[in-house]
Amino acid sequence: MLDKLKRMKEHINQGKHAFSFDPSRFNDPLANQIQWTSLKSGGSNFRSHNLVEVNPNRMEFRQSLNSKLFSFVFMLAGLLIPVFFIFGSIDLAQEEAWKMVAFVVVFGLVFIGTGYFSYKRGASPVVFDKMIGKFWKGKEGPDVKPELMNAEQVKNTADIHALQLISEYVRRDKNSYYSYEINCVMKDTKRYNVMKHGAKTKIRRDAETLAQFLGKPLWDAAG
Repeated sequence: MLDKLKRMKEHINQGKHAFSFDPSRFNDPLANQIQWTSLKSGGSNFRSHNLVEVNPNRMEFRQSLNSKLFSFVFMLAGLLIPVFFIFGSIDLAQEEAWKMVAFVVVFGLVFIGTGYFSYKRGASPVVFDKMIGKFWKGKEGPDVKPELMNAEQVKNTADIHALQLISEYVRRDKNSYYSYEINCVMKDTKRYNVMKHGAKTKIRRDAETLAQFLGKPLWDAAG
């Protein structure tokens, strides 16, 4: 129930800050049939991924250096904070010292776990391969595992109708920001999220490059 109310609040906040536009401007009936709200809520306020041309037939969104550093800072903090607290508890009574050690170790593991999860989540590239006509998310795809050629998570590039670029106003307790999202719009009106982060100029340029690579139109509604 609380999660539902939170999502409703986010949609209301997003609506207050949304860029107003008419999808009919794209002169495509499909643009009026799809949703123009975010598929993936949240997103970083910095550039989390870079679009990389691997070869003339393959492009990948790969984790950026800033994203890796963000994760490693969390993991490093999880290692160092307990060390400082343990040295600081040397003068405490044995029972109090053990309580302090137990607390900071758990505290450090939370930081390490958060950093590791963040790194692993961003480490999987989003791959577009025109040679085999597929796109997917993950280090191993049908290019190295042919049995994945018709897997549910692997989609056909020929079924992409257009790329969609939209924005979401992300409200946080300490700061709020806009996050920008690239989605693949399929011919059957389904949408699949490709990438989302807060660097508007960068993600718009990447969306334009990807659209040109795929030979698909870009529906830019990011404002």
